[in-house]
Amino acid sequence: MNIEDLNGESAEIVITEEVLNIEFYPPDEFGEYTTKELLIMCGLIPKFVCKVAHETDGKDLVKEMGQEYGFGELYRMKGGFIDENNIYKYDGDPNLKPLAKYTLGDKIILQYPYGIVAIEDIDNEFFITKMD
Repeated sequence: MNIEDLNGESAEIVITEEVLNIEFYPPDEFGEYTTKELLIMCGLIPKFVCKVAHETDGKDLVKEMGQEYGFGELYRMKGGFIDENNIYKYDGDPNLKPLAKYTLGDKIILQYPYGIVAIEDIDNEFFITKMD
């Protein structure tokens, strides 16, 4: 991953000649971190998204992300939801704003702190899982 000279609200990473654009979303919510630090906080998830974006047809992102993650089928976290502002809400826990937004065709993947990932599925609903 090439993460040199990153600043601003988005980043471009290069993984074996593949390019993935990432929006840090919303950028003002994590203002105490640089874009480079935010990308580091995202860990390996951008690599998984990049491989899915460039090596699959993107029709079933949940299945494809699970295959790339490599630990079996992804499980759906129950009880939480993504609101209209892309905030992850779970009763009794603080609301989480996304660290990053990945756009793959007409679908999006949102990455939150603590390895929580919301993947837009084939029914245009969010499949919420943990990929840590």
